[in-house]
Amino acid sequence: HFLDELNINIKISQNLFFTVAFGNKRYKNMALALKKSFLQHNPKSKFKIFDENDFTPSKKFLKEKKKIYPKDYKYAKFEIMSNLTEQNTNYIFIDADSFVMSDISYYLNFIKDNHLTIEYKYDGSLGWNKISKYNFLKSCDEAGLKNIEPYSLNGGFMMWRGKIKCFHETVRTIRNYDILDGKGTTGEEYYLSVAIQKSKTNINPIDYNKNNFIKLWNYKFYVKNFKLFINGSNDKQDIVHYGNFNYYNSDIQKLLKRFNPDIKFDLKDKVYTTLQMLKNMLRNFNFNG
Repeated sequence: HFLDELNINIKISQNLFFTVAFGNKRYKNMALALKKSFLQHNPKSKFKIFDENDFTPSKKFLKEKKKIYPKDYKYAKFEIMSNLTEQNTNYIFIDADSFVMSDISYYLNFIKDNHLTIEYKYDGSLGWNKISKYNFLKSCDEAGLKNIEPYSLNGGFMMWRGKIKCFHETVRTIRNYDILDGKGTTGEEYYLSVAIQKSKTNINPIDYNKNNFIKLWNYKFYVKNFKLFINGSNDKQDIVHYGNFNYYNSDIQKLLKRFNPDIKFDLKDKVYTTLQMLKNMLRNFNFNG
């Protein structure tokens, strides 16, 4: 309680909106489009892209590991976050595979002292995010992570102020444990949920009823005249998290071009985009047939 009272009197000196992008060029392409989309609608705010220069090189971090999974490279994001600890700074992480479509400064009102603001929900026995094939508890138990509760999350958007304990714990968990199912070997979200619980980090769950945050994979969408239509509507959108798998979606590429006219799609990109278009056409034909 003393810390809460103390934090009330702390004057916020800056707001740092940021993302993390490294490795394959498509992640950097997405990050740059995100930054430009953000600055277009929030010109008075600061946005930073963290990259390979901001975390321990993977060769050093993973040198003792015998078998390396895609999830093992996810430590980088949380190592960066663990170093963002200024008490007078609001930190707002937006995943690189997103666009900012309007002024989002009002999101700062949702930040709570000593809390991580994130999508975080209790799934019970239904599986991770209510997907039965991802038995989070069973997979954690088999990996040696005991007494974990069935909380799922989306790590594509997070906000906090000052030091948050779970980020360092996430790095440690990724390094020391392998959760062997389809999500546990590829992504970081299992490890963040474990770390939140192990470190007893306070959570402020995102209330999507109070904003216009869009998880695009839940909807049908198209782009016309560089405007995004979701379920046939062009209603107000704040942050659109489209998912990196949609990098090869021709409509998403129109928006990438809108925000970053200098982006270049190489032959490999064009082949993957064409294949995805054909796959979608075949899916629609089978559905309508």
